[in-house]
Amino acid sequence: MALTDAQYQYLLDNCADARANAQKYGRPKNVLDCGDANANPGDICMEGECENGKKLIMLCNNSNGCTVECYVPC
Repeated sequence: MALTDAQYQYLLDNCADARANAQKYGRPKNVLDCGDANANPGDICMEGECENGKKLIMLCNNSNGCTVECYVPC
């Protein structure tokens, strides 16, 4: 499931890693594998389910791992 524009904006406003990488690589995109040639740090590698009004978003790190945790409202 893709994030809404409001969720993307929240992610960029509230997650320092997402904001820094978006400035360098552009808007985060959904990727299946952070090691993929088209993946950049800050890309979304996992979206959790909505729980208690929040959704866990995992982002690619600078070492091709999916380890950066951020949350957006849902």
